[in-house]
Amino acid sequence: MNRKSLYLVMTLSSVALFLLAAVGSVCSYSAERDLKGQPSPPGEVCRVPPEKGWSPQGKWVWESVCAGKTADFKEWPKSCVLRPEFLKTILLREPYRSALTYKGARIQGARFVEPVDLSDATLIQCMSLVDCTFLKDVTLDRLKTSSFVMLSGSKFRGGLSMNCMKVGGYLWMRDGGEFTEVNLEAAEIDSEVNMSNSKFGGKLDMYGTKVGGDLSLETGAEFAEVELMYAKIDGSVYMANSKFGGKLDMYGTKVGGDLSLGKGAAFTEVKLIYAKIDGSVYMAKCKFGDKLDMYGMKVGGDLFMNDGAEFTKVNLVAAKIDGSVYMAKSKFGGELHMNSMKVGGHLSMGDGAVFDNQVSMILSRIESHLSISGSAFNSLDLAGTHVGGELRLGRDEYGRETQWVMGDSKLTLRNTEVGALQDLKGSWPPNLELDGFKYNRLIGTSENETSNMAYRPFNWLTQWLGKQKTYSPQSYEQLADVLKKMGFPDNANEILIASKKREQKRAWDRRQWRNWFGLAVYGFFFGYGYRTFWSLVGVFVAAGWLIALYTFQGKLKGPLWCFIYSLDLLLPIIQLDKRNYDTHLGGWAERYFYAHKVFGYGLATCVFSLIKQ
Repeated sequence: MNRKSLYLVMTLSSVALFLLAAVGSVCSYSAERDLKGQPSPPGEVCRVPPEKGWSPQGKWVWESVCAGKTADFKEWPKSCVLRPEFLKTILLREPYRSALTYKGARIQGARFVEPVDLSDATLIQCMSLVDCTFLKDVTLDRLKTSSFVMLSGSKFRGGLSMNCMKVGGYLWMRDGGEFTEVNLEAAEIDSEVNMSNSKFGGKLDMYGTKVGGDLSLETGAEFAEVELMYAKIDGSVYMANSKFGGKLDMYGTKVGGDLSLGKGAAFTEVKLIYAKIDGSVYMAKCKFGDKLDMYGMKVGGDLFMNDGAEFTKVNLVAAKIDGSVYMAKSKFGGELHMNSMKVGGHLSMGDGAVFDNQVSMILSRIESHLSISGSAFNSLDLAGTHVGGELRLGRDEYGRETQWVMGDSKLTLRNTEVGALQDLKGSWPPNLELDGFKYNRLIGTSENETSNMAYRPFNWLTQWLGKQKTYSPQSYEQLADVLKKMGFPDNANEILIASKKREQKRAWDRRQWRNWFGLAVYGFFFGYGYRTFWSLVGVFVAAGWLIALYTFQGKLKGPLWCFIYSLDLLLPIIQLDKRNYDTHLGGWAERYFYAHKVFGYGLATCVFSLIKQ
């Protein structure tokens, strides 16, 4: 065979092989297409016939969902029982799964009497099992779908497990659904999760769950125990008008939007320890039957605990609120702990709120105002707290003043710092702790600026300082310093004198006789250094006493006589002993006491002038 013949044979062989491959591909594609099935166009019947072994209701369901319709058993008068194998077949096996339209498998009102297990299944369309009844356990662990899963209105008599499930759309379990135990641990839902208006008789476990949208547990939903530890909700969480009969645990939960626990929701124990809420937290009109623990919680917006909410024990220790905190018109029946709390705005505990037990806010920081006006307190401890704005103990907008419900109620302001102090006369409790309390100014209410503390009588100011049972010089010095800066120097000096008198009384009570005598003499003659006039009197009496003491008569008659002699000559109007005026000391001492008498006449003139005024 020559070369041309060989080349021709090879060419024809290649063409033949190419044609055979093309025919094989076409046949293979046709077979694959027949195996997978094709969705029916709108308005046409299903192109994939049901299996011969299916029950009549199964065949009817397939013909409905394959045509893009909802298989609603209200339209099927016979049995509504479906087998789990039927559900697996239409969702997971060819040609049925590919024959479903974009509307997926939508079944309503079916009844499953056997366990349903779709673990590790991958769905290419949505799964909607609405108003169905499941008598046994349902397992959807590690199920994956790029679409949504709808279980609304369905009743699960056994457990429902959805561990590590991944849903590209939303997960609906709302509208009258009834569940026992539900496990959604480590599930990932790219859109919202909605459980509103459903009942959960057992534990709802969403530990580590990730939700790309909102989480709705509201509108009359009822829960036993809910665990949301370390869950991540990119949207908001809604729980309004729902009931939580057991513990709600949101330890370490992250919420990208708001956390709304109100309005009208009822809770037992709630844990928000180390939770992080980027938006605001709403608890208005909620009821908490047990402890609300928000230790270390971070809130990017405001915290609303107002408008008729009812609380027992509340823990806000080490919480950080970037916005403001509102507690108006709410009731706190147990202890309220807010130690080391940081508030970027103001803290409103006024306007009719009731605090039946101890309120502790030690070493906290409030950047703006702290208001307790118009509320009722047992005791309040603000030791070491910093308030950048005003501390308000005035009257609220309804005319209510701050009340202290116990006879031994106490307000602790030890080492507290506030920008300004606004109060009313009757707004203080019976007991105060003012040691280290610092304030820059005293202000009145907006209706009456002269209502501030600086305009009040000296007696009221000393009574206010006297509410602290233990003596603290700093509290007197602080008030005096502010009064001087505000233009009340006389009252400031009287406050400092009152401080010394109280120090003198303390020395007497402790039987420190030397200290008491020194203070008594210092106060009588020198006005403790704060009364210039009496200080001069004391200087002249002391000088006359010393000069007389070193004369012949003074040495003869003794120190007591020298003291009486100096005082008697300084009081020309009043004679203590007429013989003193006939006694002559002689020398330079005699000449000094002439000046001594002149100062005495000046003293008398000043006294008469004061009396005349």
